Amino acid sequence: MTQLAAPAVVVTAANPAALARAQQVAATLGLPSARDWRQSAAQLALIVDIEGASLQRIGPNPPGPVSINFAAPAMEHRRKGGQNELLGRAV
Repeated sequence: MTQLAAPAVVVTAANPAALARAQQVAATLGLPSARDWRQSAAQLALIVDIEGASLQRIGPNPPGPVSINFAAPAMEHRRKGGQNELLGRAV
């Protein structure tokens, strides 16, 4: 019997209020969802919240989640006037 490899990314809700949104994101991206990402065999968890999403590495002693908010004031400045900044040009 062939054993299936664990998915690289699972989608999970940050809290019960974000569960429907997390399920929608998982379906849109074609990714599996998990109620408890800490128990997943995946490498990364896409943690969906009402305000946005973040990526969290799964494993022993992982660093904190990584997220970005393109609507934040600092990002707004980079988009409008930060042509000399690499991040501003990339956005």
